[in-house]
Amino acid sequence: MRNEISPDGRGRLLLPKDARAVLGVLEGGNVAVELRSDGSVLLRHAGKAEAESAARAIDALRGSMKGDGPSVSEFLAGRRREAKLEDEQEARLASGA
Repeated sequence: MRNEISPDGRGRLLLPKDARAVLGVLEGGNVAVELRSDGSVLLRHAGKAEAESAARAIDALRGSMKGDGPSVSEFLAGRRREAKLEDEQEARLASGA
């Protein structure tokens, strides 16, 4: 089975009836979407438990982005200081001092 679909004005894709039937998706049902490294997309029926599990995993990832580590600005400032020290040390070594 092969179907070509286009996004509507809001960017949504409507799965054709025969695809929904193969997936076993009824109105209000969930579909798991897996984007693969080769550019293909895998669609499969996602039960409620799987959808809730995925939502929890996403929430956990959001929380992992917080932390006590340096901000991007602080990280870059530290890297600039390290690079300056390395440059000064290389200059000293090159001048024989």
